[in-house]
Amino acid sequence: MAGEGVVYINWAEGLKRIVNNAKLYIKMLTKMKSDCAQWMVDLSAQLESGDMKAAQGSAHTIKGTSANLALTELNKQVLELEIQIKAKNAAAESAGADLEEKRPGDYDESMKAQFAALNAAYEATMKAIDEVIAQYG
Repeated sequence: MAGEGVVYINWAEGLKRIVNNAKLYIKMLTKMKSDCAQWMVDLSAQLESGDMKAAQGSAHTIKGTSANLALTELNKQVLELEIQIKAKNAAAESAGADLEEKRPGDYDESMKAQFAALNAAYEATMKAIDEVIAQYG
């Protein structure tokens, strides 16, 4: 959830990763905003349908991009979800399951709660990106 003291964008770290090019950083944040909207839709559908292999890939994409852009809370929440998905996939694989098969039962209450936390971080991060674009774009 959005909360006081939560860092959604670490501006200094993000700029450092883009060699202090604020214009490029704003451009990348803008692209992240449009791309991440689709990634979140895809991830939600994959979790609901039990496509845990695809969900792991989508979570990994969001995690990597948010880390590269220093979107700290989004990265933290998606990392936690990815850990849960990986654990479900590892358990299924060691039980002999085909990871290509959908397993809707794997999307349990704990994972649903983590997705809700991720979604709240996503919404707050997108709002923070809008504020940065308005200020610096």
